[in-house]
Amino acid sequence: MFSNPPSVLNRLGWFHLVVLAILTILAAPAAFAEGTATLSGGDGSGSSSFNSAGLWTGVTGTPSAGNQYFTGANRLRSPAVTANASYTFGGDSLSIDAGGALLGKVNGVATETLTLNGANGFYGLYLNGGTVYEGGNLNANGVTLAIAGTAFANSGTTTFIGATGKYATSQAEKLDFQSTISGSGNITVGGTGDSGDLSGIVQLDAANTISGTVSVIAPPGNSDGDQGVGNATYGLLDLNNLNALQNATLALGASFGTTNTTSFNSLANTGTFNVGALSGSGNVKLTDTAGAAVALSVGGNNSSTAYSGNLSGLGSLTKAGTGTLTLSGANTYAGTTTVGGGRLMVNGTHVGGGSYNVNSSGILGGSGTITLGSGAGIFVNSGGVLAPGADGVIRTLTLNGSVNGTTLLTLASGASLSFNLFTGLAADQLAVTSGAANDVVFNNNVINFNDLSAGSLTTGNYTLFSSDAAGIYTGLTLSGSDITGGLTIGTGLTAYTADLEVSGNNIVLDITAVPEPTTLALAGLGGAAVLLLRRKV
Repeated sequence: MFSNPPSVLNRLGWFHLVVLAILTILAAPAAFAEGTATLSGGDGSGSSSFNSAGLWTGVTGTPSAGNQYFTGANRLRSPAVTANASYTFGGDSLSIDAGGALLGKVNGVATETLTLNGANGFYGLYLNGGTVYEGGNLNANGVTLAIAGTAFANSGTTTFIGATGKYATSQAEKLDFQSTISGSGNITVGGTGDSGDLSGIVQLDAANTISGTVSVIAPPGNSDGDQGVGNATYGLLDLNNLNALQNATLALGASFGTTNTTSFNSLANTGTFNVGALSGSGNVKLTDTAGAAVALSVGGNNSSTAYSGNLSGLGSLTKAGTGTLTLSGANTYAGTTTVGGGRLMVNGTHVGGGSYNVNSSGILGGSGTITLGSGAGIFVNSGGVLAPGADGVIRTLTLNGSVNGTTLLTLASGASLSFNLFTGLAADQLAVTSGAANDVVFNNNVINFNDLSAGSLTTGNYTLFSSDAAGIYTGLTLSGSDITGGLTIGTGLTAYTADLEVSGNNIVLDITAVPEPTTLALAGLGGAAVLLLRRKV
């Protein structure tokens, strides 16, 4: 027998254990008992399996609790409506699978709302590689399919969502995603659905946590008779929540003509629109649907992306997160630019913008040209870094002072610089054009170096700052042409002797290689040999 019986038996006894086991089974999720139903074919015109027995197999009858439903490679139609109507899906979940579709039939100026709440631990709608779209018969504004409840984008899949029925440039039907969308799958807005171009508006209303890529692409066929997307006010994708894409990467396909692929709904413009990352080539106007400025923050998901589209409008841009955002377009947005974290590489142009603020943990670099607007400047704050070649490539960042009329660049105390060097006197450079006196302000800053030659730098002068105007540098202490204060050499040059100098309108780094210890030793031995020979003579 047991010399030391289990304490649980002493406390509860066998009867209590049996009762506990039964209660545990009753409290367990019902997922293990779920039935599964799949469409045996696609719903025909005028029919719908959304709220009827329809074509479901595996579990027959109207969709009901305790069951999961899958489209397979078939099309599921919603009930066709001509007036406002709402329907709630009866099953625990509905999966729109690869090759399958959920088609909302709104045949009048009306809103049809489909609610999929999910039950027994399931999301209501699973985006699993199929298509979800509004496709009514009336091409007009006010024709809307609304999806409510909860949605989940399955990993490794790409689901197309959109609306058909665009007409001219001022009207477009709409797919309104009111439900929250989570998961790591990908979504493509626009393009071509299973029955034509998806050129209408997709509106995202919720604070979604989806972390995949949300691509926005213009329809290739333009079979709807119009070569635009969205309408005169809204883009193909309309963000109606500040955090609709807070964790997602927004990948924008090429804009068609002057149309912007993405818009910012004025009803949501109460703070900063947060986008996990931005890539692609589609244009974005940082102005909401009512014409007010938009504050856009990019980079919160810490990804590194390249964006070649044009940012325009009244709004502002903040680089967040630890990744790199590379801008190579012709940007004209009028607001400020803040580098709050990671690297912002300006490889294109930015004309007429407000001030740049590089905050602690932020790095500004690039090989483009920044032409600041009136009264604007670039401020590198304590902990911030100015590094033209922050990506490890020799680059020249150009600051054009033709418009701003005030100091171009101010390096606060505690701000630093980081420059790449290579053989042949190649170096990162900060070039000032249309400069004026005192355009560059130093405050006891450190400049660190990255020797890309791994110890083989050429002896000579490396140009770090250049200007077309005299007297642009202030805050420096000089002894002759040597810089003895205001800007000092930091890390990266232990293999060399070096100093900083002002040469004409430029600041240069004068480098001389330090001989290797073995070279010094050999030189010493040679000298000793000469002395011995002289003594013998």
